[in-house]
Amino acid sequence: MQRFFRRIRRAAGFLKSREGARRLWKYSFLVSALRLLGRLSEVEEACSRILFSKRKAVPHLKGPASRDGISIVVPNYNGMRYFDTVIPSFFAALRGFEQSEVLVVDDVSSDGSVEYLREKYPAVRLIALDKNVGFGRACNVGITNARHRAVYLLNSDIILEQDGIGPMLESLEKEDTFAVTPKLYLWDFVTFHSGINAAKMNSECFPVWNEANYVNTPVVEETSPTFYAIGAAMFVDKEKFLQLGGFDPIYVPYCWEDIDICYRAWKRGWRVLYEPTSIAYHKSHGTLADVTKPTAKLAIECKNSLLFMLKNIHDKRLLGFHLEYVARCARAGLDNGTFEYYDACKMVLRQLSSVLRGRMRERRYARVQDAAIFALTYDAYSAALRRKGIEVAGP
Repeated sequence: MQRFFRRIRRAAGFLKSREGARRLWKYSFLVSALRLLGRLSEVEEACSRILFSKRKAVPHLKGPASRDGISIVVPNYNGMRYFDTVIPSFFAALRGFEQSEVLVVDDVSSDGSVEYLREKYPAVRLIALDKNVGFGRACNVGITNARHRAVYLLNSDIILEQDGIGPMLESLEKEDTFAVTPKLYLWDFVTFHSGINAAKMNSECFPVWNEANYVNTPVVEETSPTFYAIGAAMFVDKEKFLQLGGFDPIYVPYCWEDIDICYRAWKRGWRVLYEPTSIAYHKSHGTLADVTKPTAKLAIECKNSLLFMLKNIHDKRLLGFHLEYVARCARAGLDNGTFEYYDACKMVLRQLSSVLRGRMRERRYARVQDAAIFALTYDAYSAALRRKGIEVAGP
């Protein structure tokens, strides 16, 4: 009992201090805001019944993507040092596909990328933006201006294998396919870098992981559903991409925009596939290091993961669990003197009106339940591991 009262007195003395009051106010405000957001599904259900008596149909498209032509779209920011390695591989991979193109969208590079492309690679279509808009918007500009419906979105540090496009195009030609992603190795051509993506929603957090995070060699060997197609190498149907509104600018400067658009495609009943017979090679953060300091990366990822949840998860139980988890992480960070989660929550609250508009819009088109999407993509990953006699790995 004496120990209990000592703790009470110590806590009271701490709260009288300026630092204690500051932490208490921050956490109390944060928890109140997150709990309010946790009631979001109940409020929006009532609003939807009033404002939208009928669920909107997903617009019908005239057939799938075809082999008439392929556009390779490359958003670039200070990637000139990679051009002589990657651009020849792009043109080599396009051989056999008539009327294809390589389109580079330069996001105001300062390394001479524009001049170098114009001088050495005149066959490359070039769009030079007049202001820096970030990865997602640069991709949207490129895909909007692409001449062909089948678009291969690539980072400027990706090397393609010559025969890697064909297998992905076979999947994209199916009418219900939105995107296909290849198997990725690093530039040493040996290290497995990216395979199938999986996700799991448990009672607290929302882990998303890649096959390569837990195995050193590829396990999934057949075309399979994947939670999302990695933005560094995403083969997409342009018409479906534009119907989804492209990459959402709320995720500026980068991170989670590829997960967001693929999840929204799943919700509308379109598939996202992993094609392991198509191979590419990724420098991995070769250009990202020029954009963001490592100390800011965690806060950006925390902010964008929370934006994703608020915008796309319509299951109120899952959403409530995650918001409570974020509040606990923010409190632990404040106690430990780390403010990434708290800063992320502040940034989210500033963007709340945009997030809620997007949430209401996407809810009108949703056809597939959240739990069904998580189960479909996770089951494909775990089934492949079990066939190989490997214990299912993941967070």
